[in-house]
Amino acid sequence: MRIIHKSQLDVGKEIRELSLPEDAKIHHVGIQHDEVTFWYSYCNKKEVVTRNFCVVGTGWEFQENTHIHGTCIDGVGYVWHLVEVLDDPSQ
Repeated sequence: MRIIHKSQLDVGKEIRELSLPEDAKIHHVGIQHDEVTFWYSYCNKKEVVTRNFCVVGTGWEFQENTHIHGTCIDGVGYVWHLVEVLDDPSQ
């Protein structure tokens, strides 16, 4: 059985380490309470791993070897992108 949960990240190019279940799958990126938020599901019996994320705006530079999980628009009209920095270039 899977569980859905959420996490919030501050906007910025700085890499933030998050501890997530190893099988966490990100399903949606949005704005909740004026914060960039992402929702993910996982099986509650899995190990926790560290994953690296940043939230960048349209037109911002960010490093190679990444995966963009989703995009959201805040109440002011800025567009934000949830970027995960991957350890393995083949991912």
